[in-house]
Amino acid sequence: MNRFFYLLFLVIPIFVLSQEQESKLDSITLNSKNLFIADYTNQFNVKLELSNDVQKFNIPFNGNSVEIEPNLGLRYGVVLSYKFASVRIGIRPKPTGKSKDEKGDPESFRIKFQLLFDKWTHRLEYNYVKGYYITDKNIVTQAQSNDVFIQFPDLKSNLVFGSSAYKFNDNYSVRSTISQTEIQLKSAGSFIPGLDYWYYSFKGLDSYINKDGDLVNRDNYLESSGLDFVLNLGYFYTFVYKSWYLNGFASPGIGVDFNNTKRFSGAETSRIKSQDLVVSIDAGAGIGYNAEKIFFGASFARRMTNEQQNENKIQFDTSKTTFFVFLGYRFKAPKQISKPIDVIEKKIPILKKD
Repeated sequence: MNRFFYLLFLVIPIFVLSQEQESKLDSITLNSKNLFIADYTNQFNVKLELSNDVQKFNIPFNGNSVEIEPNLGLRYGVVLSYKFASVRIGIRPKPTGKSKDEKGDPESFRIKFQLLFDKWTHRLEYNYVKGYYITDKNIVTQAQSNDVFIQFPDLKSNLVFGSSAYKFNDNYSVRSTISQTEIQLKSAGSFIPGLDYWYYSFKGLDSYINKDGDLVNRDNYLESSGLDFVLNLGYFYTFVYKSWYLNGFASPGIGVDFNNTKRFSGAETSRIKSQDLVVSIDAGAGIGYNAEKIFFGASFARRMTNEQQNENKIQFDTSKTTFFVFLGYRFKAPKQISKPIDVIEKKIPILKKD
C-alpha cells in the first residue's frame, strides 16, 4: 500500500505542473470526429485503477490436476494516456502475517503498453510471477493434516501477451472505454475482430513446501512452454445517456496452442510437443461517467475456454472473472509528456492522428 501512495506522489508533480497551463485550456480546440465521438487525445489522462486481475493455472500433482495461484492481493495501478499511447504501471501489496506463512511470499512484475489508433488497437503486456500455492486446502500429501496450503515457492511463470484488433464502425469509440481519451457522445456499436498471441513458460515444479512446512524434492514433474494464437470475432456496444455510459461485449475465439512439455521422471527426461485446439468466449460489461475533465467507472470481464483439466499438462485456468474500478482526470499535457510524443509523431507520420 505504501508503494501505491509513493506512486501517486510521482504523478502529482505532473498534475501540479499542468495547472500552470490550465489558463490556456479554454483556448484548446477539442475537435470532434463526428457527432458520435468527442476527441480528447490531445489531453493528458491520469487514471487510478483497482483490479483483482491475477492469472491462475492448473498443474499435475499426485495424479490429479490442481489449481494454483500466487498469493497476490488486489492490484493498484496508474494508467497514463496521451494521444496514441497508453501505459499501465501496477503494484501489489506484499502479503504479511498469516497469509504470508500459509500461502507464500511471491515476487511479481507486470507492465502493459497500448497503442490506440482510429481503426487499430494494439496491446503488449509482460507478466512475471515467482511463487504459487495450491488453492485447495484439502489436497493432502502423506499423513499431513495441518490446515495450510501446499506451496511452490520456486515456480516461475513468464507470460508475454499481445493483441491486435480492428474496428469497423467509425462511430464507435474504443478509446472511450480503454484510455478515456475520447468520449462516446451517442450510442453506437461495432464489429471488432482481432488476433491474440502469447508466449508462456513455467519452471520450478521440482520442489514444494508441504503442510508441515518442509521442503520436498520431487522425482516426477514438468516444465512447459508454448505459443498461442487465437482469432476473436467480437461485437462491442456502448449505450450513452448524457455523460453516463453502459457498455458490453461478447467475443468468441478459436485458435491453436503450440505446447512444448519437458517431463522429468527420476533420471529420465522426455519431451512432448503438441498442438491443441483452443475455443474461447470473452464477455463483459461496464458502467461509468465520462465528462470533459473527470471520468470514473467499473467493469467486469469473464473468459472461458474449452480445455478440460489434464493431469499430464500445465494449463491456464479455464474460467476467469476480472473486475476493474477506476477514477481519472484529464488536463492539458505538460511539455515533458507532449514534446517526446510530438517528436515520435514527426519521425513516424503514420502514428499521427488524422
